[in-house]
Amino acid sequence: MSESHPARTGQKTSMPPRSNHPGLKWRRTANRRQPYWVAKQVVRDPKGFPERTIRLPAVADEDTLGELCRDHTARLLAWLAAPEGERAVIYDGSIRSLSRLYQQHADSPFHDVKRNTRKTYCDSLKLIENTVGNRLVRAVTIIDVKRWFKLWRAPKVEGGTPRASRAHDAVSMLRTILRFGFALGYPDCANFVERLKMVRFENAGAREQEMTAAQAMAFIRVALSRGNARGRNMAIGVAAQFELALRQKDIIGEWGPARANTAGATYDGAEMWTGAFRWENIPAGLRPRRTGPGQSFAWMTIRCCSRCSRLCRT
Repeated sequence: MSESHPARTGQKTSMPPRSNHPGLKWRRTANRRQPYWVAKQVVRDPKGFPERTIRLPAVADEDTLGELCRDHTARLLAWLAAPEGERAVIYDGSIRSLSRLYQQHADSPFHDVKRNTRKTYCDSLKLIENTVGNRLVRAVTIIDVKRWFKLWRAPKVEGGTPRASRAHDAVSMLRTILRFGFALGYPDCANFVERLKMVRFENAGAREQEMTAAQAMAFIRVALSRGNARGRNMAIGVAAQFELALRQKDIIGEWGPARANTAGATYDGAEMWTGAFRWENIPAGLRPRRTGPGQSFAWMTIRCCSRCSRLCRT
């Protein structure tokens, strides 16, 4: 009887690669042989590893090719060794993985910013991932970033207005995730942060127009003409913004993570709305007590009922 042999299986991911050039595969081009690192040359199933095929320098010598292949293989094995739910936060050298790491790492400053700021960050990160996410950080040059800036700045439609703020925000976000990678100790991020530090990119000019008293009065009159509580609230809100030099969110509040027993909060599942401006928020010295020649124009215009839930006379 012939001797039976156990079925062959794929290489165990815990075993070190046997070759000095694990994953190396040569492909013939028109003029030369081109080396690649291929994940499936190391294991049968890379299980979603982001970079299954990586082009290697054609002019690299044997030692350099071996070093590159071993580095890529080490990243692949680390990816496979991690629990499936944590693979998305493993840095594999790509800009996309750095972006995801910044958003998901427990110690990332991404979790410390307010909800509306985080949304702005996510818009820029999505733009970065969708356009240049596959690029390896160690292979990116300053020229690349300048070219990306032009891409991100391009008008949405031909002949439209250039989106300078969009491009500037994306470059700023790129710097942010690189600094986070540097903080985590990744040398390629550290090197590129230093090279990018002295480069400046155009930003849209600051807004130069401000609301005038006439514009504020016009809005207040129209809002009050509605004759309902919503109109009064809108009028009071604009008056408070103009008189006290506040932002809109300082008046109407904003969404944030829900915290128990927060005074004045409106809850919606895991979130709550807080920060609505009320009469008690105004310093006593600024509260108008009577209508008269010395009273601010906005307060002279508004007549609120005592039951109004927003900024009202008491």
